[in-house]
Amino acid sequence: MVSSRRSFLQTLGLGAAVAGLPMATRARAAPTPIPKRVVFFFGSGMLYDVWRPTGTETAWELGKVHKPLAPHKNDLIVLDGLGMVSEEIDTGPSGNAHNQGAKHSLAATNTTVKDRPGGPSIDQLIAKKLKEQGVVTQFPSLEFQVAGWTNDIEGYSGAVASEANTLLPGMWDPRKAWDRVFGGFTGGDSTAADALRKRQLAVMGLAKDEFARLRARVSGDDQKKLDTHVALVRDLESRIDAVVRTCGKPDRKALEAKITEKCDFACYKPEDYAVFARNWDLSANLNADLMVAALACDLTRVSFMEMHTAPNGLVGYKEGDFGTTDLHDLIHKVNDSRDALSTNAAARAVIERVCTLEAQKLADLIAKMKAIPESDGQTLFDHSVILWCSQIGYGSHDLANIPWVIAGDANGYFKTGRYLKLPPNPKSKRGQPHNDLFVSMANAVDIPISTFGNAACCSGPLPGLR
Repeated sequence: MVSSRRSFLQTLGLGAAVAGLPMATRARAAPTPIPKRVVFFFGSGMLYDVWRPTGTETAWELGKVHKPLAPHKNDLIVLDGLGMVSEEIDTGPSGNAHNQGAKHSLAATNTTVKDRPGGPSIDQLIAKKLKEQGVVTQFPSLEFQVAGWTNDIEGYSGAVASEANTLLPGMWDPRKAWDRVFGGFTGGDSTAADALRKRQLAVMGLAKDEFARLRARVSGDDQKKLDTHVALVRDLESRIDAVVRTCGKPDRKALEAKITEKCDFACYKPEDYAVFARNWDLSANLNADLMVAALACDLTRVSFMEMHTAPNGLVGYKEGDFGTTDLHDLIHKVNDSRDALSTNAAARAVIERVCTLEAQKLADLIAKMKAIPESDGQTLFDHSVILWCSQIGYGSHDLANIPWVIAGDANGYFKTGRYLKLPPNPKSKRGQPHNDLFVSMANAVDIPISTFGNAACCSGPLPGLR
């Protein structure tokens, strides 16, 4: 079929244009599969009575602090009724409430150390299984951090583990992240890619021009054949354009140009609210850019981003406000129904801003992923799934009804645009085990597991997601 069509076109006088043009039917016959990506967006938790949506499963409105996600509402599944049941039945040593939530948040299994996960976190399990399937990327996974101040060896709130008791370090300073991820990367050069695109599209343009002239010289079936081929050439043109534009190596100088203050990622100044505020915002925006570029260039298919609590300078809090010692103290008191600050409108407004800022950064990440075209005409986001998760419900350290959200459908695997109220769990008041959600997340990116973490509280994929 390919050779006969090529002969027909050459008979019509297309000559050199056809010789330089890959046949569209051949490109369609063996399309390159678009990889699926999974992102874990690890936040600080949500203020309970303002994160829940209102309405029914399909006719609903986002909760107050989730409003920044409104442009992406149809891409979300807001989960109501999920809990860390694995922590409830863990017979291992207990740490403080943050330790307990952190070590179960992504690993969800029994522990032997009070402040370490008892097994690999779900992101690392997915990365390992992809490798076993023959998917070899430069980085099995990438871990980024958003914070006002931290260091590049911090173990991500004790949540990300390659195996039991082994935490992974990660990246906070975008300059160091660029050096690690893109320092030796030779693909995605914008100048070379643009030159290639121009050469390929020039051949396409020549072919289309000749097709247009020759169409007047034929009729009947020959004209239909020519029209069909022109349509295929146009389709191939759009695919070439999308492929070239998908992977772009971030410009190191452009990144440095945004890190302009001498204290950016350099000064530990908790007394200077502007320093930590700027670091938090810069790390959120620049690390998101790097992560999206790495996913688009298929340098990794698994990524993690931890969001530290937004700093004082971004949420309008000063040490001592409302009689509290720090922002963490205020979070606890606003979440405690027995405390007067739980009904103090000004105090609550500060914590609502903390939550809203986190939701805004997730919305920004989704928008960045939607802006990356892929060769099938869809976007990077269309082939991805993001889990917005956390180590606790919020300041009460509650591990029941954790406010987690799925963003993205992993190329149609999940049914999004819903507020999903999960049925009660007869075995635990905490809700449906988050282990089951992790099985679903793995299945969504073609990892065929049926259990994850502690099998005693895992019964397979979480019902209702598809």
